[in-house]
Amino acid sequence: MRPALFATTADASALREQAHPLPYDRDSMAPGDVLPMRDERFLRSLLAAQAIYFDGRQTNLGDALLGLSYLEAVRDAASLLGLQLRVLASPDIARLLKVPGTNRPPDRTLRIGVAQGSARLFASNEDLPAFRTASHVYASLPSRYYIDVERRLGLRLPRNRGFLPVLPAPPAPRERPFVCYIAASSWPEKKDYGLRGFARVAQLIGDDFEHVVVRGLDDPPETHPPLTLAPEWDDIEALLGLFAEAALVIGNDTGLLHAAAMTATSSRRGVIGIYGRHSYLRFTTGDRHQYAIATPFAQSMAFSDRSPVRDQIDDERYPRAASVQRIAPELIAECARRVLEAHH
Repeated sequence: MRPALFATTADASALREQAHPLPYDRDSMAPGDVLPMRDERFLRSLLAAQAIYFDGRQTNLGDALLGLSYLEAVRDAASLLGLQLRVLASPDIARLLKVPGTNRPPDRTLRIGVAQGSARLFASNEDLPAFRTASHVYASLPSRYYIDVERRLGLRLPRNRGFLPVLPAPPAPRERPFVCYIAASSWPEKKDYGLRGFARVAQLIGDDFEHVVVRGLDDPPETHPPLTLAPEWDDIEALLGLFAEAALVIGNDTGLLHAAAMTATSSRRGVIGIYGRHSYLRFTTGDRHQYAIATPFAQSMAFSDRSPVRDQIDDERYPRAASVQRIAPELIAECARRVLEAHH
């Protein structure tokens, strides 16, 4: 295998054989139809609640954002049941969702958390399999979480795609069309393509676009022409405005990449993530304009639906296959041009 471009949603059919068939005909069911299973504890908790609280503390941004599909599923369930519940969140997530924020939710609140070992009603569960119906494979973590709530509730929920909320973005207009690069990374040694690498990609894409980079918090304030540093690069709300206005976002496999794909936009043509270690079919938002350039190691994780952490697979045994540095900037630039031209 060689590094290659993948559509993270359209290519989910690659997991059809590994995916678990749902024990009900989801394709032909209408929202609100009764399923042949139910978690009574979940239903009682939902019926007794006056508010929903999403807790994004004690986890990283990426996991918290993907876990917001749990919140969307519970909101959809409440709507089906005729419940009017307030939505609250921990302050960091509340800022993104534009809902009230608190660290102390009131009584009679249904609490949703995605931190490992969380005592809340839901916790991030990498053991959830992909699910399939006759016509669809639900491979992304947000789609798995949404189906998980549906099975617990015992009612067919309304969504078939778009399992995450759309993040509102402040206006951030620029004079020229631009490509935005996300050089920040939660694990620089493993997942960072590097400022020099992104600068080379920008040179190859050319002068039809400006090239704006969001650097990591620990990156030195160096200049790498033709990249220019994003203003307010440490303010995530300002970055959402930048992502919304970009013609294309290219970045490391990190939480900001998910945030870019979740941002409301009318101009962006796509988001391309560079995946070295993890499955691009699992760790993705499910947005149909989100793409991945994946190393051979990340491809093997995707096609087998495995995780190097959960399945204890040491990527350091496969340094050539897992290194994002071995992805040629020429390939990234070619993939960027394909995405830009396809949605022009």
